Amino acid sequence: MQKNRLSNRAISFFFLLMAVVLLVISSWPFPRSQSTQQFPEAFSLDHPELSPVELEREIFISIPSKLRVGEADEIRFEFSSLKNYGSNPSQESDSEKTGESYLLEARLEMPGLLVNPADSVIQPVIEGHNLRYTWEIQTGKEGIYTGTLWVYLLVMPEGSTEPDRRPVLALPVKVEGVNTPIFNAKVLRVLGGLCIAAAFLSVIMRLFQKWGGGKA
Repeated sequence: MQKNRLSNRAISFFFLLMAVVLLVISSWPFPRSQSTQQFPEAFSLDHPELSPVELEREIFISIPSKLRVGEADEIRFEFSSLKNYGSNPSQESDSEKTGESYLLEARLEMPGLLVNPADSVIQPVIEGHNLRYTWEIQTGKEGIYTGTLWVYLLVMPEGSTEPDRRPVLALPVKVEGVNTPIFNAKVLRVLGGLCIAAAFLSVIMRLFQKWGGGKA
């Protein structure tokens, strides 16, 4: 009787362990390409005689190296301030010095992938505030997908209603869509769910046996 009880518990534990392993593998994230760089000078193409805008900002970009077919992941872009205005509240901002206001426009172009949002995203540049942009990407088939992350600085001179749109970044982006049958996430999750069901059924059967005659 003791041997049967240990055997039933071992079976339940085995199925639970397999469920955990399968679910962890199916959800394990792919490596991401991450880079940080100084925000470049923004030169005006329409008015080359104007001085470039120099912002003390840093940009951080995070891109997944691979993308499971049928599943979504994110491309992240952050625009961070390098100045600490908390220690000197009276410090003048860049816009206060020049009389200009700034907007940051970002757009991700990835032909063959579903990209959300698909249009440009524009946020105001406020001193001491970090800007974050996130795009959800998804593919329906395997392959190598290439595209570009476009970033523009919109310079609005004081008293003007038309911004000067200055390109500052055209970052090449590459993501691989993968669909390896052995490690297909959906299949692994289904198998994990079946293992959980099997472990639960094993526990129920052991309880019925115990209540029915103490045979478990």
